[in-house]
Amino acid sequence: MRERLRFVCLAAIVSALTVTIMEAAVTENAQAESQLLISEPAPGEKEHRESREAPGPAAKTDEVEQLKQKILDIQNKGKLGFRKVVPCSSVEGYGLYAPLKPDEPATRVIFYFEPQNVSTLITGDRYVIDLTVSLFILDTAGKVVGGKENMLKISRVSHSPVLDLFYKMDLKAREPLSQDLIVRTVLRDNIKNETVSATYRLNVRSKGQKLLDRI
Repeated sequence: MRERLRFVCLAAIVSALTVTIMEAAVTENAQAESQLLISEPAPGEKEHRESREAPGPAAKTDEVEQLKQKILDIQNKGKLGFRKVVPCSSVEGYGLYAPLKPDEPATRVIFYFEPQNVSTLITGDRYVIDLTVSLFILDTAGKVVGGKENMLKISRVSHSPVLDLFYKMDLKAREPLSQDLIVRTVLRDNIKNETVSATYRLNVRSKGQKLLDRI
């Protein structure tokens, strides 16, 4: 009877899972270049200034585009994996999260997943990402109590490369979590034709020890 109540409690914490994709933010250098291009030259200096400065921003833009292509090439050739898996109290965007503190009573845990070496298919001026995500919550005995296979579909077609992306899983409970949990995610790259999985134990009873352990 005790085990049954424990199972029900674990199953009750599982809520809807969401996915978010973020593009890389504009750098300060890029903003400075934009300000330079729109600044007005002094009278009588327009032709001289244009001939002196026009090639600079254009050349830098070419360098940035070439660097993006190199990054895509590295990601397409690299092995699919996870760069970060972090239990958080909040997630605002790519790299913008507040890690959950050990021993902090939590009725909500947001898992931040950051894949690495996701493939991008380039067709003309289009950049395509095609991923499938499975997410599962298990009790400490290994029994699945929430989530399902192919729960999320991440498809993106854009005219600029998406170099950084993440997805998140939101767990909610009516009362602070009192039992350790196992979280498993399976990421399928349909372009690369590769699958990678990661399994972690959330140590809510860690008493100051490591909050997350990879299994």
